[in-house]
Amino acid sequence: MTSDSLASVVIPTYYRNDWLPTAIESALDQTHDPVEVIVVDDSGESHAEAVASEYDVHYIAHERNLGGNPTRNTGIEAASGEYIQLLDDDDRILPTKLEKQIDLFEATPSVGVVYCGLQQETGDLVFPKQENRGDVLAQALRISELHPCQTGTMLFRGGILRDLLPLADREAGDDLGLKIRVAALTEFDFIDEVLLVKGDSGDHRSSKLEFSDEIFSIVDEFDQLYDRFDNDVRKHAMRAAYQSRGTRLVNQRRWSLEATLCFAKALSYSDSPDPKLIGSFVSSIFGRWMYHTTQTLYNNVLKSKTRFN
Repeated sequence: MTSDSLASVVIPTYYRNDWLPTAIESALDQTHDPVEVIVVDDSGESHAEAVASEYDVHYIAHERNLGGNPTRNTGIEAASGEYIQLLDDDDRILPTKLEKQIDLFEATPSVGVVYCGLQQETGDLVFPKQENRGDVLAQALRISELHPCQTGTMLFRGGILRDLLPLADREAGDDLGLKIRVAALTEFDFIDEVLLVKGDSGDHRSSKLEFSDEIFSIVDEFDQLYDRFDNDVRKHAMRAAYQSRGTRLVNQRRWSLEATLCFAKALSYSDSPDPKLIGSFVSSIFGRWMYHTTQTLYNNVLKSKTRFN
């Protein structure tokens, strides 16, 4: 199936001129045609203009720094496409991403979002779970259930994304609230392939404490949606919030009582024993070195089991 629908790729950028060319080129090298690329510079001083001027893209510069989602809002408002891709400036999309996702859209009119697998900064490949298609609101509310559905893996029907403007300005976790809002409106589907490669710029807001704070905020913000489901959904989100905060605390400090308490709180929201979470709780008592050693051992055992299964 071949579609001639316009796809818009919106690339927000903030002082990443070393990474930006790769993101732009990946958008321009798509097998789908036509594609428009919109680069929105949030530096407040046109820092990316010299890079953007080397390509056939629409360049927009903010007069001052506004943040991640406000920058995406600017790009979405400028986009003309029937489909919209939001691409971080340190990531790249593989050449067939838009073509394969648009073909799936054309075959399934009820779907408003199509996402895909991704390659993480570590090189690990992550694929969608088979059950995470159709009505995925409960999974989105659980916070951690929809991985690898995130900003870069998703392609949106443009009308749905425009109806949600403006996207909320968040300290971190920009895609968490967005997934919930979109899942409340439409069905999701996926391409079971890796079509996004994450970059390792070393500057991710998701690694900061603000990310876990955002999860707590989201649980409050979408309180009425959580009330539609069994308490298990809210408990899963709270567990994710405390586990996230504990992980970030132990990564930032040699020893943190608060980290241990966060892991304990996460365990209190678990209905069944979780070996990894129990290991996080116990190892965090002895500090960051023991925590990292335990996590490494656990991950190596898990990879070994995967290879032999």
